[in-house]
This record gives sequence, C-alpha cells and structure tokens, in this order.
Amino acid sequence: MGGANLLTPAIEVAAGSPRLEMLKSRLKSLGFATCDHREQPQRHTPLLIDLTSVTRQDLLKLRQHVNKNNDRPFIIVGGTAPPQFENAIVLTSEAGLHTLPGKLDRYFRRANITHEAALRAESVKAVSGKPVAYSKPTTPSLLVIGGSSRRFLAIQSILNENGIATTTAFTVPTIRQFLASMDLSGLLVDLADPIANELINDQSAATSIPIFAVINAAEGSRPELESILSKATDVVECEGSLEEIADDLTWKIFGHHAAMPLRPRQSDSPRVHDRLTGLFTREFIEHHLERQMIETESVFLPLSFMTLTASSVGDENAEARRNLPLIAKTVDRLLRQTDVAARLNWTSIGFSLRRTAYIDAARIAARCDIALSDHGFSENIQFSWKICEKRSTHTAKSLIDSTLEARRIRNPIAA
Repeated sequence: MGGANLLTPAIEVAAGSPRLEMLKSRLKSLGFATCDHREQPQRHTPLLIDLTSVTRQDLLKLRQHVNKNNDRPFIIVGGTAPPQFENAIVLTSEAGLHTLPGKLDRYFRRANITHEAALRAESVKAVSGKPVAYSKPTTPSLLVIGGSSRRFLAIQSILNENGIATTTAFTVPTIRQFLASMDLSGLLVDLADPIANELINDQSAATSIPIFAVINAAEGSRPELESILSKATDVVECEGSLEEIADDLTWKIFGHHAAMPLRPRQSDSPRVHDRLTGLFTREFIEHHLERQMIETESVFLPLSFMTLTASSVGDENAEARRNLPLIAKTVDRLLRQTDVAARLNWTSIGFSLRRTAYIDAARIAARCDIALSDHGFSENIQFSWKICEKRSTHTAKSLIDSTLEARRIRNPIAA
C-alpha cells in the first residue's frame, strides 16, 4: 500500500507556486493529505519547504518559526538544509519523494522515544522523590543480520574498534533466540543480504528494537526494500569511504543509545522498582500512565494497556508465581523502547503501550506469546492476554482495572 502511517498528520506546504502544486500532487499520490502553511500549526505537523521556490523573506520567517518548534518535522526539498534546519528531513530533489513515508516514520519513532524518556524521568522523580537514577550498558550491543559482503564486514570491524559490541546471526530462528536472551541496543542489517527479506516477513523477529540499515545507494529504490526501510530507525547509504560510513553509523548508534528510555536499577526506590521481577511497580505505572494519557490526548493519538496473567492448575498458582520473574524477563526483552512493563500482582504483568491502537497491541502480545512458547515453560502454566484501548472516560487506575477485567484474547498468535 502506498502512503504514510495513518496517524501521520497532513503535510503543510510553506508557500504557493506551480512547482509546489506539482509537489502536492506527488504527495497525495503517496497517500499524504496536504494543506497550506498556517500561522498556528499543530506541534507535530510536518512542514514542507521547497528551496527552489521559497523567497528569502519567507525563509527568514520560517527560521524564526523553527526556533519556537524544535520538535516539529521539517521537510527540505530541492537542496541542502540551511543551518537552522539541521535536523530536517532532506530530499535533494522531488525524485526522492517516494522515500518520505519511511523517513517520516523514522522521525516520529525517534521523537516518540525522546518524549517517553522525558516523561519517564519525570515520573520516576515524582514517585520516588529523588533524582533519576538509571542503569544501562555503557557500550551499545548490536545483533548483526547477515553481512556476508567484504564491505559490510569491514564496516562491522570499524564499529567494533569504535566501541560497539556486535553478535552475528544468519537465520531468523537464531535472531529470535538472541532477541529473547540478550540485552540488545538494536539490529544492524545488511540490506544486500537475502536474510533481510526473511526478516521483513517474520512478524515475531525484529520489530521490537531499533533497526540500523546499511544499503547501497543504487539499491535504495528497490520496492522489496521499502518495508524494512520504513521500519528502520536509521538508514546509512554506502557512499564515501568505509571510515566515513562507519563513523556516520557510529554517531547514529551512540546518539540513539544515549536517548533511550532506560531501565530502573536495584538501588532505585522500591516505589519505582519491583525487586521480584526487575520491572516497574504498579504505583509507578499508574502515575506514569496518567502522564502518558495527557500527552497522547494532546496529539489525538491512541494508547492501549495490556496485561499478561500466568496461572497454574491445582496449586493455587504457586508454580506460576515461582516462574513470574523469568516470565517477566522473557517478555520485557521483546518490548519496544517506549513500552512500560510493571508487576500488577503476584501473577499479572501490565504493559503501557503509548501511541498504540488495539490491533497493534495484539501483535505485540502475539510476539511475546511466541517467545513464551519457545522458552518451554511447564505445560501446567497457562498464559492469558487482555487488551483495552484508552477511552476519554478512563483514568489510569480505571484503565488498568478495565484491562484486568476484560475478556482475554483467545489466540494472540492469530491476532
């Protein structure tokens, strides 16, 4: 299907001209809605600026506008980005418009992670009453997918020299095993390797963590690559020397690693960190969920809450309780960076899924359910998943309680 994410707002166009009318038509053919530039736009509305048709006076006004809207996506067409637009999405010509859906998806994913990191820091401080204390690996650790070419292996070697740890996988089942057993900062994918296509088609494999894609510039227009390019956190084209490519990739990986919403550590307040599972506490997630609900309402985006309950027959759930720490560890590795997991009671774990509709939450449940099945827990332990999408009448507590009381998903793998 051509087009951007359904949640992507209309693209504003900075000025009117015959050329811009052509660009509007191209955008509409890609599935975007367009509108004229407004003086008081929504905060997250993308603004397209065509450098070949914008006047110097309009550009000066737009530069002032940038200073007040640092988190707004700007799309530069027809040249290189001026200094004030250094974080803009740049298309050197209109021929690159077909790459805009994927680039906008990447922009909004990065912005979502940044906002969640800020919200989480505020919530930890509010609940614990202490400065935020996080723990994270000091060195990014990547799972390398494919990489049979000499050029890619040389890039990987330079990344290792730059302080990035790598582990290589060559099959989708191996990828799934590593995802369930390692603390990873992301995937590094060689799009020239056939396994990249397998990765795209395997819904349970690699959609939960950042994807850094390396692509030959000549292959950027291949239709079969568009799916993974739209899912990628960052894309690096193999142009220039190996050192330049690897340094660019290193900068992107370390930058993303530094901005991640991080996990609580053992020394955090027991009001924040659950000692049994290593997840957040119910008190924390109720407080944090209120902040998430306010944030998502302001931008008219969905938010879902999901629960996983483990039960065991004939022993008053004793076996399920004993295995809850391992269950928590198994599913926590497969969550996205913006998802928040907390222990709700002795047998249930809750997940706050910001900017996530019901059907997307069901896909996350399916991916985690596959990992639990692969882990080989006792047949005596049964897992049930429940999902509730936030409504305008919900509070954080009522959303959690409504999810716990909802009907379970009969077969999350088929969802």
